[in-house]
Amino acid sequence: MNMISATASRARGPAILCLCVLLALLPATPGYAEPSVIAVPISLDYPLLRHALLTQLFTTPDGSADILDDPDGCNRILLSEPNMGAQQDKLEIVARVKAQLGVSALGSCQELLTWQGTIGSRSRLEIQPGGKSIKLAPQEIWLVDDAGQTISSGPLWVAGNRSIKTFLGGYVLDFNPYIEALGDFLPEVLPHRSAQQLRTVVNSLTLGDIRVSPEKLG
Repeated sequence: MNMISATASRARGPAILCLCVLLALLPATPGYAEPSVIAVPISLDYPLLRHALLTQLFTTPDGSADILDDPDGCNRILLSEPNMGAQQDKLEIVARVKAQLGVSALGSCQELLTWQGTIGSRSRLEIQPGGKSIKLAPQEIWLVDDAGQTISSGPLWVAGNRSIKTFLGGYVLDFNPYIEALGDFLPEVLPHRSAQQLRTVVNSLTLGDIRVSPEKLG
């Protein structure tokens, strides 16, 4: 079930094969059958995951995202050019940053700090209740300026650390639409199976263990 951004023609073959294996465990006619569980590997490569990240969170015309969202516009931490990869058992995201911190008073902004560099995070991947979606749980955050100096304290660190955890927590890999699409498609290729059998199989599909590797999630 190679999913999410594969085209329909690429995704259908593996998905149908996997579901046909599951269906083979069901009786052709109604009756008691001992429940069985089989594991079907799926994998998501990092260009695909990055595309989903851009689509969900970096939605401005220039592909940036302000993680502070200050209504006065006096404080900004603007992320751009995110990249993704593996770091041991965690998903690593690194992005360019332009930051401005200030104080808003009497309709004007008193600028206190401007900064640019990179921000990085390493996150666990957590399967959500129901077993059909994945979210990020950021664990480690760091800031590095363009001279290579790491920032680990101060107002920029406090604001960036807090805000990027909330921001990345909004990144979701939702498999529900693809599972539902398979449910609509299966009667066309398995006409001798009852609608109840097909729905039982589709409803039983859940995500299992997630492993982070240098090439992909799987």
